[in-house]
Amino acid sequence: MAKAERRFDDALRWNEAFHLELARCSGMPRLVRVVESLWAQSGPFLNFLYSNGDVGVPDSGSHGHVELVEALKVRDPAAATRAIARDIIGGGDHLVRSLAD
Repeated sequence: MAKAERRFDDALRWNEAFHLELARCSGMPRLVRVVESLWAQSGPFLNFLYSNGDVGVPDSGSHGHVELVEALKVRDPAAATRAIARDIIGGGDHLVRSLAD
């Protein structure tokens, strides 16, 4: 929502919180450290993309994060896996396109 409303500071803050909390919920301290490290490395690049308004706001459909939360609520590991893959692939595709420009 914040991203679609172009409230990029909020979007970045909530995105970071979502990913870090998801890692913490895993109960896997090493995973948390890896995610924190990756976030620290990718954060400046995300800030650059957002500061230029280049954020890849989807036109329609549900966001991968929403799909993941819904899958976790009903304890559907296959749906959770699909939602995570969609989030990674969708975000990665956007980043690659931005780097190519």
